[in-house]
Amino acid sequence: MQLTISDLTTMMQKLDPKHNINLFRKQYGNTEKSLKEVKKPIYILDNMIVKLKPYADVKSLYHQGVMLENHWNLYDQTYAENEQKKIEVLKINNQNVCKVKILVDLNVILNISIGLW
Repeated sequence: MQLTISDLTTMMQKLDPKHNINLFRKQYGNTEKSLKEVKKPIYILDNMIVKLKPYADVKSLYHQGVMLENHWNLYDQTYAENEQKKIEVLKINNQNVCKVKILVDLNVILNISIGLW
């Protein structure tokens, strides 16, 4: 899961100029500088791309209190949906036996062996 800093800035600019997110961004001059100031980010800055850290790292940051519960729940649900979509793509492409990890809940990861359908 990733997006460009430009796309992120565009989304931020659609918010009210007095929104906390925009005030934080403006405090540092631009989006990239503001992202670099976050102490325990759930993302990695790769040039002009913002990428979410691996699932286990984000989960650890959540348990450290870096994320609100509703934000974690949205991330967790989105992650599980993306993993399911990966499986569907494998099915569509009739790929032979592949090991795919899918998140079932916060604590359990199943290895699913995918064969021909």
